[in-house]
Amino acid sequence: MNDTVPVQPREITDWVYRAARVAGIDDGDAAMLARWATGQAIIDTAHVDAILDEPQTALVHARRAEQRQELRLTALSGYAEAMHAGIALPVVTLERLRAVASAFLVPEATLDEIDQLGT
Repeated sequence: MNDTVPVQPREITDWVYRAARVAGIDDGDAAMLARWATGQAIIDTAHVDAILDEPQTALVHARRAEQRQELRLTALSGYAEAMHAGIALPVVTLERLRAVASAFLVPEATLDEIDQLGT
């Protein structure tokens, strides 16, 4: 089953950022990796799985792209269409990305418990 769902580039950027943070990548590098990953998703959605499988390797590629000044998403062919119609991401990949990224968020109940400890 190869079902896809349209996903806005900003959502991919956000989820990849969170997944990178879960993988132990610092804030600045996670943001750079997220921009690069979104650009790669516009070109070929298979790159999202590769980024989830090997975030450190993907970070090396993102750094090289940044050195070549290739991280401007608006300059990519297909960017305007992706902003309008979304990126056709396989449902399995989307679910996996969301699952990994969700580990970055702290549940509200946990935050409430921390608040109660402080009072």
